[in-house]
Amino acid sequence: MHRVTRMTAIGIVAVALLAGNASSALAQATPVDGQVFTAVPQAVEIPIDPAIDPQTVQVIVIAPNGARADDGVSRTTAAGVRSTILRPGLGDGDYLVYWISGEPGKRADAFGEETFTVSGSTPCQPPSNATPRPPAEECLPEPPTGAPGVAIVADGISVTLQVSDDNAGPVDLSATVTDASGAPIEGATVVFRARHLEMNHGELPYLAAETAPGTYQATGVGMGMGGHWRIAVDVTLPDQAPITVFVEQTMVE
Repeated sequence: MHRVTRMTAIGIVAVALLAGNASSALAQATPVDGQVFTAVPQAVEIPIDPAIDPQTVQVIVIAPNGARADDGVSRTTAAGVRSTILRPGLGDGDYLVYWISGEPGKRADAFGEETFTVSGSTPCQPPSNATPRPPAEECLPEPPTGAPGVAIVADGISVTLQVSDDNAGPVDLSATVTDASGAPIEGATVVFRARHLEMNHGELPYLAAETAPGTYQATGVGMGMGGHWRIAVDVTLPDQAPITVFVEQTMVE
């Protein structure tokens, strides 16, 4: 098993994307490590260890509010390089960047984590029905929050998360994902991220496996401390940006 706890380099594109020509902007990435930007980068680019097939690597960027900051698509933009484009509506704060590679439904066989910070960017604006704004100017919304076993709706997608146990330790997670009519949504990419809210140990993503139409599961998700946890469920449909919902779970020792 090959595990990486820190990436050797991460490239973050701080240039403007040209309309319809994202690959050109991605190609201009320069390797940085923990850099502070005065404007929100347009993309993230990660060089992958030659021992890992880049096509198996998913790049996940988490915004300061815990929502997915990337567009949900991981792209191979050069030999051994994996990239993703960041969404509009992002602002100042600390960003987490993960890459994971491995079989869906289990802890990643290989992974890496990095951070970057944005400080002094142009503030985004809250959505307003009175004064509609272009999507690029509206803030990325806060993810809705709920409890295990309760349907949580975001952008017409309903997510119901089941947690196998409330005793601290590895747990199994299962999410039922349906549309507004209650029909199961098949073929989504679903990621689970568990974060302890009193002790910041990060939130390693787990890529879920679809085990039945609209049902997505991951086993052995690390929740090994008692206390208050937040489980983020990211759902990405083809040609759509990810939606994120939060599920609050208290674990006992």
